[in-house]
Amino acid sequence: MTRPTPTPARAASARAAWARARSGTAHVVRSVRREAAGAWSAVRRAPRRTVVAETLTVVLTGALGLVPLLLLRPDRPVLAVLEALYAACLMPLRRHRPVQAVLGTGPLLVGPNVWVLAVVPLIVLSATRRIAPPRAWRAAGIACAVCVVLTVTGSLIVPGAWVEHLAGNAASAVLLVVLPALAGTLLGRRRPLVSLLRERNAYLEQARSLTAAAARMEERTRIAGEMHDLLGHRLSLISVHAGALEMAAARQAPPLAGQAELLRTTAGTAMEELRDILGLLRREDAASQSDRDRGTREDISALVAESRRAGVTVELDWSVPDTADPSPRTRQSIHRVVREGLTNVLKHASGAPTYVEVRSGTGGIEV
Repeated sequence: MTRPTPTPARAASARAAWARARSGTAHVVRSVRREAAGAWSAVRRAPRRTVVAETLTVVLTGALGLVPLLLLRPDRPVLAVLEALYAACLMPLRRHRPVQAVLGTGPLLVGPNVWVLAVVPLIVLSATRRIAPPRAWRAAGIACAVCVVLTVTGSLIVPGAWVEHLAGNAASAVLLVVLPALAGTLLGRRRPLVSLLRERNAYLEQARSLTAAAARMEERTRIAGEMHDLLGHRLSLISVHAGALEMAAARQAPPLAGQAELLRTTAGTAMEELRDILGLLRREDAASQSDRDRGTREDISALVAESRRAGVTVELDWSVPDTADPSPRTRQSIHRVVREGLTNVLKHASGAPTYVEVRSGTGGIEV
């Protein structure tokens, strides 16, 4: 008997079929590689705490499905072990592929390993929280349909009381898939509402803080204006008349010149203190950290360091004792003088050796 010689058409058809099979296999391999790369990148981006928790969950799921098999040997041990490993693989899938995780719970309902049924509601509940309600219900319905189809198919292969098996698996599908899917969709709808309420609460708190700050600023400005209008004018008049009284006392009553001078200097000091108070009232935050740090040794050292980075050869000599506590206006003046001087050096004498000295002088601080 002779073998028929293949025709060119048959050979071309065989080559085309072989090419399609190779193309399909290559496509599957590429898809698997992409999924593996995406899963690995997701694991690397995830926080360490999440990775540890997911790893522990997978290990506990596998232990729940495998350890009882050592005590109670099932009828089909290989299939029971594979089912336990399959359930462990579904557990991390609920985060990144929740729809596929819900669909994958269908075979778990008809498998021989009854211990893995405990993780089915956890997978469905966690996965449906991350899915929109229509898709969640479709996935849960398909999982229940897969359970029914597998039950009917198994009853055709292995004859038995298929009605009881179908009723039991249907009840398991309702209890382990439908009810957790309902709870998951409710929790999934609650999550955006809670997030929205938190955002609104934060917005209202911020608006309340801004309104309170604006009200405080307005009240401070009003008080400062009233103090300036009422006290400033009066103190200016006192200072002017005290100066005239001092000059007249120096000519006509020298013994009273000291008291007149004291009156003038007291009025001047009162004016300075009034300006300080008005300046504090007109600020939005009277005790801000930047104002407290302005003009200190650290602040001047920072200015000197900035000038050095800009190319200026500058040295700092700070000899003000730590016990000295200059007023805010004094510290502001120190900062401005040093900053302006270093700026002029950089603009007009870049590269020239510069020396900054801040020391305590008679009646103040010398720069």
